[in-house]
Amino acid sequence: MTTSKNSLEENITILRNHSKGLFQGTDVMGNLLGLEYLLKSTTSMEDLNKNNERQKQLRMEFTKSNEHMKKTLNLLECENVIYFGDATFRYENDINNYGLIILTEFRFIFQFLEQNSDKKKFKEDYFKIPFLLIDKIDKGAQKSNYIPFTIYVRDDRKLKFYIAQKDEDIINNLITSALPDKFDIYEFPKILNNYLLNKYQALNGWNFYDFKKEFMRQGIIFEDGNKCPFRISQINKDYSYIETYPQYLIEPKNISDEILKIAAEHRTKKRVPTLSYYYNNPGSDKISGIWRSSQVKSGILNSKSKEDINLINEIKNLGKNFYIFDARPQLNATANKIKGGGYESVENYENAKIIFCDIENIHKAREALKQTEYICTDEYIMTNKKFWSQFESTGWLDFIMITLKITHQISKLVIKGNNVLIHCSDGWDRTPQLVTISQILLEPYYRTFMGFAVLIEKDFLSFGHQFAKRSGIIEKKFEGENDRSPIFLQFLDCVYQLMMQFPAEFEFNQDYLLFIAKNYNINLFGTFMFNNEKERKEKKANIITASIWTYLFNNKDKYLNPLYSSQKCTKILEPNYAYYSYKLWTAYFFRNSEYAE
Repeated sequence: MTTSKNSLEENITILRNHSKGLFQGTDVMGNLLGLEYLLKSTTSMEDLNKNNERQKQLRMEFTKSNEHMKKTLNLLECENVIYFGDATFRYENDINNYGLIILTEFRFIFQFLEQNSDKKKFKEDYFKIPFLLIDKIDKGAQKSNYIPFTIYVRDDRKLKFYIAQKDEDIINNLITSALPDKFDIYEFPKILNNYLLNKYQALNGWNFYDFKKEFMRQGIIFEDGNKCPFRISQINKDYSYIETYPQYLIEPKNISDEILKIAAEHRTKKRVPTLSYYYNNPGSDKISGIWRSSQVKSGILNSKSKEDINLINEIKNLGKNFYIFDARPQLNATANKIKGGGYESVENYENAKIIFCDIENIHKAREALKQTEYICTDEYIMTNKKFWSQFESTGWLDFIMITLKITHQISKLVIKGNNVLIHCSDGWDRTPQLVTISQILLEPYYRTFMGFAVLIEKDFLSFGHQFAKRSGIIEKKFEGENDRSPIFLQFLDCVYQLMMQFPAEFEFNQDYLLFIAKNYNINLFGTFMFNNEKERKEKKANIITASIWTYLFNNKDKYLNPLYSSQKCTKILEPNYAYYSYKLWTAYFFRNSEYAE
């Protein structure tokens, strides 16, 4: 039986009409693809041979040497192609785009080889996907002599490919690389570390942050005997008492380690109140600063700890007044009492003023990002007049706005000689957001290239923000999906908003933020591996992997802001937190789109 090309075209037209109505989303679309493939197979043998020959020549030209591939793909100097195979990418307009699927040591790449392809619709990195960002690979049922499969990416990208049946190993190799049952988190970071250390021997990013030097830079003179109101506690020198805290803590000098230990028992995860930032105001007789902790374990019985109250009183007596900023909505904080947590009662902490910040939890933050990523990757929504209303409905900007509003309030209180304690539930998510942004408003140093890195090291990394859990970088890749949350990305977005309002106040440019934002959750640098300082030291991340700062510090010229002048920068930033003053961070959220900046 002979099938004519004209009859196939008629059937395809009928199926297309049906697919727009009642049958859309059913097997009709699958049959349509099959018929189109069959239509292509009924073209003349001469045309097929020409097409195959052309694709063979394109492939040979592209793969003529490993160096040529590396240069064309713009790979890292220490990155290599370990596998490649033929594939067809299919975009929304149903145009088939021939190219190669390429696997390196740590990412998937699709390289267009046809000149009349959809390549112009996408930025270069759209088809360069680190394995850790691949959530799922769906392998479809075989149709005729080809196999469809779809790659689902964490940022809501969905990439559809077709391969010939004979090339099924392409999918198997991809699944083995991207979705192993257990993976070696060090595999490529080891290679990168050796490369960077050989190239940049002068400055190693693991060694620049020094706890004591940073607090001395803030203005604390530890050697000033009885005049210094603070002391360095070594209660956690070997991380044996508070696993998620740094080795050394700054505490009021009158609080002994014995009192500190007992006070810590009244805080979840033992995350006792400790100094994060000392505001150096020589003209004042009051000592003010920003302190951080976790919630109290008051429970439904509203229990209290004499030692915790003594510690708070010592902090309170340093300055004018004492404020507690609980990052949570009050309803959530109250609900935590049932689980043994809670918040400070004014009955137990006299003269302390408690302010609830109404910042939603990690799950709401994750959902806001998911919706934002969706509307920023959907071609129809991005070009639709309702885009801005849909973006507003995600709630992403609500997180940014409230964070900047609260931190502005905190900074003004600190300037006036007050001490502020900030916590959420465990003190490692919303707490570092508020602590760090407040310091950026108060301290020009943290707006410098080096100072910004110090701030991240001090308040996110050493104080135990759970980068591994929040990014999903764990040995079993799909374990703990519910713990993912864009806390650190929200922090970076807040900094971006400040840079837009104060374009000459930051030594670094937007590309500095973007580099950090694109690389903190893909397992490329050891800086953001694991959940706390203790884990990174135990796993020897500083020996085995590269620090992100090693790369950035040695490429500083790329990331400097030409508008910045250290002589002209403002001491205190006072942001406008009205809704109209905020922007969508298009360079990040449209990073894979033709609409990016």
